[in-house]
Amino acid sequence: MPWYNTGTVAVTNNSPTVTGSGTGWVGNVDAGQAFVGPNGIPYEILSVNSATSITLRTNYVGTTASGQAYRIMPVQGYLRDLATQAAALVLSFATVRDGVGQGIFPGGSVGTPAFRFSGDEDTGIYRAGTDAMALVTGGVERIKLHADGSVTIGVVSSSSARLDVVGAASSNNAMCIFSADGNAGGFISTTNEVGAANGLIINANRGGGKLSFWVNGSERWRISSSGHFYPIADNAYSVGGASNRPSVIYAATGSINTSDEREKSWIGIHADDRAKYLRIACAILDELGWFQFLESIEEKGADGARWHFGVRAQAVWAIVAGEGLCAPLIGTGAEQRPDPDWEGPPPPAWLCFDQWDEAVRQEPIFSEVLLDADGKPLQTGTRETIEREAGNRFGLRTDQLDLLLSWGLRELDKEKDALIADLTARVEALEAA
Repeated sequence: MPWYNTGTVAVTNNSPTVTGSGTGWVGNVDAGQAFVGPNGIPYEILSVNSATSITLRTNYVGTTASGQAYRIMPVQGYLRDLATQAAALVLSFATVRDGVGQGIFPGGSVGTPAFRFSGDEDTGIYRAGTDAMALVTGGVERIKLHADGSVTIGVVSSSSARLDVVGAASSNNAMCIFSADGNAGGFISTTNEVGAANGLIINANRGGGKLSFWVNGSERWRISSSGHFYPIADNAYSVGGASNRPSVIYAATGSINTSDEREKSWIGIHADDRAKYLRIACAILDELGWFQFLESIEEKGADGARWHFGVRAQAVWAIVAGEGLCAPLIGTGAEQRPDPDWEGPPPPAWLCFDQWDEAVRQEPIFSEVLLDADGKPLQTGTRETIEREAGNRFGLRTDQLDLLLSWGLRELDKEKDALIADLTARVEALEAA
């Protein structure tokens, strides 16, 4: 290779320092090479300090001079150093060959992921634990795939959910899933905004559409684009149950009950049954009175609980049973119920008796000591928690009962009208005599 001799040098007698002018020694000159100055004697270079400064291993013995020509002489040590460096490179590549070359990468960390980018080395993928990996941006874990297959976004620890998405308290949406771009697609969105009115937003279609509710493979209920809520199957589903009752229903008008004669097999009231039903109606009218709900008394006290007007369902049931139109009641308190051995007619539809079984929820039991690979407590068993005790409840369809009472009152009026007419005729006959 050529000898380097760009620029000029200044040397000082009995000094190891050589100063260059117009030289570029860094990258072109190495320690161990020979400096040949104005006196023609080669000197070993101890170090290259900068582009314009080198230090000799021994003092320069020539005359002090400046602006002098010089040469840098390569030596055999250069080839030896090259061979040494090549051997070190081959040795270091063995690690690459046995690691990355085999598809085996280091675990990395949140700050320096194993897979990262030049110029952005705190963004990438790292091994977050045994059988777990995570995506990192800006040195912060964003998405984690846990050993059990669950995925967490925005939260480090896993939950029982397969996908757990948590947003920042100040963000508008923790999650937003679109079915399609533009007005043709609906979306589901959640919000963690402080004081937000909407915790979950379900938008069926941004351009107008329906929202469907499916259970057991079938659509059961629907909200139309105009906001109407209705069941898919006609006359098939109830709202609430005997042990799952809504507390209050607010409406601008009354409910509309089916009364189409085309859907009825009309029976009417037979003349031989009239007296029986009239006795029932009169007895129920005598049962009417004020009452307070026990739960309201417990919550607000007897003075604070509101008064309601109506009847006691068991008392009405007993009145009907007394006429032989339904099973008599047996038992008392929580054990009170219609006689299951009754073989007579079923009760009128306005008499209701519902019962339900005990509802039990299975809850996991987690160890306080044993942890899984993600540091979560291991499940060691299950326990049963009673969500609802078995029970029963009597009720009434008051709209039908009210019509029966109205009929009874009308029948009493008709009897009074007939009596008044008879008395009037008698009086008129006496006056005419």
